[in-house]
Amino acid sequence: MKFAVLGPLQIERDGDLVALRSGRQRAVLARLLIANGETVSADRLIQDVWADEVPTDPRNTLQHGVAQLRKLLEPGRSRGDSPRVLMSDGTGYRLALADHATDADEFEAGLAQARTMLESARPDAAADVLGTVLELWRGQAYEDFAYNEFATAERERLDELRVGARELLLDAQLELQGPDAVISDLEGLVAEHPYREGVRARLMRAMYQAGRQAEALQVYRDTAVVLSEELGISPSPELRALESQILLQDPALAQPNASRPQGNLPALNTRLIGREDDIERVSAFLHRERLVTLLGPGGSGKTRLALSVAGDALDEYADGVWLVRLDTLADPALVNSAVGAVVRMPEAAERQVLDTLVSFLSAKRMLLILDNCEHLIETVAELVERLIDACPQLVILATSQEALNVRGEQRVQVRPLALPDDGSSPFDDLDASLAVELFMERAAAIDPEIDRSPASLNAVANIVRALDGIPLAIELAAARTDLLMPVEIAQRLGDRFQILDAGPRDAPQRQRTLQDAVAWSYGLLDPAEQAFFVRLGVFAGGFDVAAAAAVTDSSEDEALALISRLVSRSLATRDLSISGTSRYRLLETLRQFGLHELVEAGQEAETRARHAEHYAEQSLRLDREIVGANQAAAFAAFIAEEDNLRGAMDWSLAAGELAPGVRIAARSGRFWDWRGSLAEANTWLGRFMDATDGRLVPELGFMTTWASFFVAELGDLESARGLTAEARRIALEQEDDYALAVAMAGEAMQARIGGDPDSAVRIDEEVRAISRELADGRWMIAWADNHDVLALLAKGDLEGAQSAAEASLAGFREVGDARAIGWVLTALAQVALKKGDYAGAIEFARESAALSLSVGDGRNAATASQVAADAARASGDVDRAEGLEAEAAALLAARGMPFSPWRRSQG
Repeated sequence: MKFAVLGPLQIERDGDLVALRSGRQRAVLARLLIANGETVSADRLIQDVWADEVPTDPRNTLQHGVAQLRKLLEPGRSRGDSPRVLMSDGTGYRLALADHATDADEFEAGLAQARTMLESARPDAAADVLGTVLELWRGQAYEDFAYNEFATAERERLDELRVGARELLLDAQLELQGPDAVISDLEGLVAEHPYREGVRARLMRAMYQAGRQAEALQVYRDTAVVLSEELGISPSPELRALESQILLQDPALAQPNASRPQGNLPALNTRLIGREDDIERVSAFLHRERLVTLLGPGGSGKTRLALSVAGDALDEYADGVWLVRLDTLADPALVNSAVGAVVRMPEAAERQVLDTLVSFLSAKRMLLILDNCEHLIETVAELVERLIDACPQLVILATSQEALNVRGEQRVQVRPLALPDDGSSPFDDLDASLAVELFMERAAAIDPEIDRSPASLNAVANIVRALDGIPLAIELAAARTDLLMPVEIAQRLGDRFQILDAGPRDAPQRQRTLQDAVAWSYGLLDPAEQAFFVRLGVFAGGFDVAAAAAVTDSSEDEALALISRLVSRSLATRDLSISGTSRYRLLETLRQFGLHELVEAGQEAETRARHAEHYAEQSLRLDREIVGANQAAAFAAFIAEEDNLRGAMDWSLAAGELAPGVRIAARSGRFWDWRGSLAEANTWLGRFMDATDGRLVPELGFMTTWASFFVAELGDLESARGLTAEARRIALEQEDDYALAVAMAGEAMQARIGGDPDSAVRIDEEVRAISRELADGRWMIAWADNHDVLALLAKGDLEGAQSAAEASLAGFREVGDARAIGWVLTALAQVALKKGDYAGAIEFARESAALSLSVGDGRNAATASQVAADAARASGDVDRAEGLEAEAAALLAARGMPFSPWRRSQG
């Protein structure tokens, strides 16, 4: 069924016209067609259709009219069947129609196709299409509703498009047949539309190109008179500039010279920012290689980079530079024909299209740009391989999210723009960032007075960081400065797909909104890849293969294969962690898209639960390794996973699923202590203790002990004692001997600091007794020995302290804990100091400080330096003592914390 609206309203079914008897019935149908599938409320229909002649019972009259109209539109529908075309929708009605259901749809699609053909230097094909679609017009659009207000805007829109189509047809004919062939038609169009400066400009150019300069200038003078007398305005700057070009006989107005290199490159209407090095690099590759592929995620600027490079190379290719846009091509079978049409390949019915294309290009010196290959990758790769082999002077520049993987392919990653520093830079440096420069230039095109204050630039820096430096996303954000200030845009980027929806109308559909750009890439994945991709949205700081496998419920081999697919399609990137292992991440915009899709699929809670469980197990493993020979790698892994650990704990608290979060908090204690993250540690531990509210979650006792340690670090011993007692109670109730040993070690430390070294020694012995029964108790024994050193020193038992230190050193060396060895060396320095062996104390302390600094334990290094300072002062070397004290103070100031009471002797 087809609806004709480019003239009097008609319905055609199977080639026959369907009679519309009632004028009101026709009006209802017209109003719904204009709505283009959107629902029109009953009240709006009544108002638009009946205007001032509303019937007595308008709703009943409308319902009756709709029922009659349904009989015409759906003659085969049985009573009781749901409507399929004219739908009731809430309080209104809408038409459910297929694409191109009206001749207006067909006309607009043809007009868009013709524009693309003209941009691709195919005026002959454009003229054919325009001639066909202009024949669809049988009069004025919605001609029988000329006096209905509801149709006015749509009639004017379509009539404007019709004039535009006639202008484009004349443009095509001018290129095909020359100026003399179109001047008469242009004069007629000027008579019909005397106020359209675009038509008059076309006529002026055509007359000038036909050698009729005086007449072209007369057209301008006539235009000026008409506009002044009838509209009270002057000709536009563009028309005045054209007059000046004609007066000066500007060579740019001459007809294109057939001897110039051919091509169809569009002009870039904005400056390309931040790609100077890339242009130079790609240009160099094109001089050496015959196939160069620009790779990168959607919106990274691959097409603009390709056009910039190609524009600089026009004179190098005798047979032209040709751009083939593949983004609107869905059928792989049409790729060869699409390329052939762009390069103006003659048809040869007796040969296959590919054979004809290869033969046509075989001797040509040409640059062929294949733009947006990712959705047709296999077909494009086959074509490129054939062309490269058979056409020795042909050079191909491709853009794709995935490599073609063809022999001889030179791949170039088009990376996001460089971002400003993370906030530590002064505001004055932000202008130097290419990403900030892009935002500000695009924003200035909307408002030349755009705010450039430090606060505004800082907001722009936050915007471009949040958008990962992706040029498309930055340009879409800059476009919103028509309504919002940069600081407001930055605040709204949590819902970036809603706010970044204002791309230019002449952009490809896939780049008009951020949602479109990401959805294009997502749509290229198969269902298994899509399911895998969206689950990766829960990772807040990158991931390794094991984590991806755990969260997506797949094997590591399966996860690696799928990650490989995402990386190859520019949907994930590979980074090296500080421990030298491979990690992967999604750009934040891609991650948020995946997370949104995950929520929409109702799978977020299940996926986040797997994420939290994985990181609970990961934190347990890392906590065990951080006190052994592999501790440097474990510490690095903790740093790499910080964002994921925080995300898992956040979800654990929000969902009330406390077990994984408590384990992460408990097993992050040693890491937080090592890193000096006391504020963060106290925040998380406090939140979980509040949330558990008496519930005995596994590892709660261990976590509570860590809370007591950190409180003690900050000097609140009274609160620390209360927490340690609670930790011991929980450990006993949970029958967790490891947590019990750790809690008792806390009691020993607090007893010593509180002035009771005898109790400390006694408790340490109990800790050792419990730890001997534990599979991983060797470290706890060495820790108790190390603490005994300080307690025995406080008692004045120097020999006992020496013996305890040696036992502790042997234990920590056995398990391979370099950081803890630094603690024991500090304890040995304290023993030597008490014995009066100042040189030995300084030697032990310097060795300890060097070791501790090498593993990143600045706090113990500070403690050791202070012990060395005490020894130097005791020996009478005041200058050296003051220098060592300054070192200790600087180390502590860098970490923002006091000396640890764990390490200090109280005697």
